[in-house]
Amino acid sequence: MIETGSTANTTSNLLPMTTEVTNEDDDIARPEAAFRFTVQNISQLKEQVLSPPCYIRCLPWKILVLIRNTTTPDRQQQKALGVFIQCNGDCDSPGWSCYGLGEIKLLSYKPDGEHLCRKIHHMYHSKEDDWGFAHFISWTDLMDSENGFVKDDSITIEVHVVAEAPHGVSWDSKKHTGYVGN
Repeated sequence: MIETGSTANTTSNLLPMTTEVTNEDDDIARPEAAFRFTVQNISQLKEQVLSPPCYIRCLPWKILVLIRNTTTPDRQQQKALGVFIQCNGDCDSPGWSCYGLGEIKLLSYKPDGEHLCRKIHHMYHSKEDDWGFAHFISWTDLMDSENGFVKDDSITIEVHVVAEAPHGVSWDSKKHTGYVGN
C-alpha cells in the first residue's frame, strides 16, 4: 500500500486520520482504485470526517464517516455509524456527473474476523455527491469488542471504487485512456 498522507481532522483536532491507497498506480485518470481511511478516537467522533482524496477518473473521491441517530423498525432511536463515498464534493459546477460502483468495508483487526462489506452503485452529481449508508452498523455492534472493528479506539474503512468517465467536467479521454469516448 502507498501511504498518501496523514492529516489532522478538518472538523476536530481530536481525530487524526490516515489514508492509504492500495493501488500502486499514481495515474489520476485510472478507472478504479482501492483506498483506506483510519479514524482514530472513534469514541469521540462528534461531527462528520472526510478522508483525503484518492483520484479516480481525475475526480477526487473521499470516504465520509459520521454518527447518525436512526430509528429502528419498532420506532426506537439508535446511534449508528454512517459511511459514504463522496465524489467531487468540492465542485460547485451543477452540470457534472460520474457513475461509480464499488464496495465499502469496515475492517476487522482480528485475524479470523469478518469484515463488514456493503456494495454500492450510484450516479454521482452536484446534488448527490455522496452515496452510502446512514446506518452502516449500529454503534453498539461497532463498539462490541467481539466483532473486532475497533482497536485502540480506531476503525479502518476500505473502499474499492470503479468509475466510468465523468461528464460535464474537463475530461480528455484520448489523453487519459488513449481512446476517444472512454
